[in-house]
Amino acid sequence: MEATDLYYNSITSQLIEEGIAGLHCRSDKYFAEELRIEVQKEKQAIQKTIN
Repeated sequence: MEATDLYYNSITSQLIEEGIAGLHCRSDKYFAEELRIEVQKEKQAIQKTIN
């Protein structure tokens, strides 16, 4: 459930839904990596806010 929520609330998911830049043609591995990068950037931004 957590992974599903993470995906459906992501920018990556929004871009796919909007059909931006041909993302619908990419592989599952590509999307997993994009989502991992997005989550990592969000965590870094939160850490910067805390510190």
